[in-house]
Amino acid sequence: MGYVSDAELEWLYQNAVGFVYPSLYEGFGMPILESMRAGTPVLTSRNGATEEVADDAAVLVDPTDTAAIAQGLTEVIKRRSELIDAGRERTQMFSWDRAAEQYVEVFHQAASSEGAK
Repeated sequence: MGYVSDAELEWLYQNAVGFVYPSLYEGFGMPILESMRAGTPVLTSRNGATEEVADDAAVLVDPTDTAAIAQGLTEVIKRRSELIDAGRERTQMFSWDRAAEQYVEVFHQAASSEGAK
């Protein structure tokens, strides 16, 4: 397909039946969150970062098992509404607002423990 703009990517996610991401190795899995944020149900790998990012808001499969991927696609279609809702909720765990709140909490804890010395 080649390069697509952010607007085109958003349109693609929003108009897809599902997002299939059977990655063998992944550093984080940003496309999973992008897809979930756009309201697209996700099928991804049951391993490493993808499993941690997706949690129970996606259908998780063995990325080397084509039969499991095919069965997972059927599950994505059957559970579409549920997965869309769960995915949108899951993305809140990775929002910038949440990250900022966590940093502020760490700073408060560090300041409190420093003051106790």
